[in-house]
Amino acid sequence: MRIPSKANLPAVRKACLWLLAGVVLVALLGAGVAPLVVKSLVQKSVGGQLQRELTIDKLSINPFALSITVRGLRLKERSGSDTFVAWEELYVNLSSASLWRRAPVIVS
Repeated sequence: MRIPSKANLPAVRKACLWLLAGVVLVALLGAGVAPLVVKSLVQKSVGGQLQRELTIDKLSINPFALSITVRGLRLKERSGSDTFVAWEELYVNLSSASLWRRAPVIVS
């Protein structure tokens, strides 16, 4: 293994800092911002398409494990306030093959 010379050390340090910044950015956007945006979009689009009220208590995304956890999902009846279908917790784990196939590949 070749040890970088002192002249290349700043470049290696800079590359490591950029890599670290990228990982932190993915973590912040994937676990912080994305759940809020996805929750709002899913509630509006699915609720609108089904003409029913859809509520989600909490949505969590783990961008490193490619998993989504939905807690407290309730879909109401069209005509009233009765619940049509509900899940206490729904966990979806996507395979890394989803990245290559450009389509969801769900693993058990």
